[in-house]
Amino acid sequence: MFIGGIGSGKSVALCYSAILNALNGKRVAILSCSYRNLKDVIAIALAECCENIDVSYDFNKADMIFYVEGTGILLRSSENPNFLRGLSIDGFYLDEAREMTRETFDIMLGRIRKSSDSFWCISTTSRGKNWIYELFLSENLTEVFTTGSASNEYMTVVLQTTLSSPFLPIEYINDLMKMYTTNFRNQELLGQIVDGTGSIINSKWFKIEEFKKPTGGVRFWDLAVTTKKTSDYSSGCFLAKNNDKYYIQDILKVKLEYPELKKLIIATALEDGPGVVIGFEDAGQQMAIISDIRACTELSKYVIKSMRPTKDKITRAYPWASQCELGNFIIQRAPWNRDFFDECNTFSTESVLKGTSHDDMIDSVTGAYTIRSDESVLMFTKMRL
Repeated sequence: MFIGGIGSGKSVALCYSAILNALNGKRVAILSCSYRNLKDVIAIALAECCENIDVSYDFNKADMIFYVEGTGILLRSSENPNFLRGLSIDGFYLDEAREMTRETFDIMLGRIRKSSDSFWCISTTSRGKNWIYELFLSENLTEVFTTGSASNEYMTVVLQTTLSSPFLPIEYINDLMKMYTTNFRNQELLGQIVDGTGSIINSKWFKIEEFKKPTGGVRFWDLAVTTKKTSDYSSGCFLAKNNDKYYIQDILKVKLEYPELKKLIIATALEDGPGVVIGFEDAGQQMAIISDIRACTELSKYVIKSMRPTKDKITRAYPWASQCELGNFIIQRAPWNRDFFDECNTFSTESVLKGTSHDDMIDSVTGAYTIRSDESVLMFTKMRL
């Protein structure tokens, strides 16, 4: 079992091991969480590894078999573990096993039936006290977190951090260290077991105060409607910055059909004042809403900015969550605080992936922080202030 931080070489080590076993005539399978990942990551890594050690190879994309000097390495998805039951192999590899279930591991154990010196190998980044943790916990191998490696007669566990990887530029590591919150940094970079659901944003990081309403800043609207229907809550965050501190003046959270929501956006803008930039996410059918808002004569003196998201919502939240952990976020004391803190304490990778997260207010803060970081917006708000 190879537990490591991102970029620590887990997939590459797995591919070299698979190639060497294939060269020794062993029939092995590599499992990943999806066929796309097998094609875009594993197959490419296998090819690069073969080229590095001057080994001939071929990839049959139709059958998803990577041939190493004539011996095939099966590339299979773990999306439906029952489809794996027909395999007969000498050994298997699970790449980023935290995305898989214990059932997948158990099914694959039953596929090893071709030789007495069979084996399995797991490479993964840690994620809480899941089945992988329980596996080496039951084998009394938890000392890996203090020594870096641990073994018994059945298993060997190795821990490699992102910080100790010789293949990554120091600038990349430093940027991640600054961006990630402590818990996420410990999990993703140091390979530690971080337990708890609200591991991305902790409500205790915020400072709650009563302060004068800012005259400049950004009001970002995370819209959950089309021009025809309501699908979820819409949220509008008013964020300002003074020196190195960020001030959340207000967060609205409503469930309205578009005509009523439009009236609220206009009324809120008039109350905020023209020194507050109005922000939206430029995606999908919301583009029509943005055009409609821009055409409003009441907002002719307002700056309206839109942003096109390029990353997932968790990654986009890291920069401001990191600032929050440093104590740089101050919240206006108000009744909406409790609802916002509830969102923060349940905002996790797992909840987002499962679609169970309630993060409308968090998304509006992310949008406000992103637009607030835009240089043109900074110049505008400074002029207003």
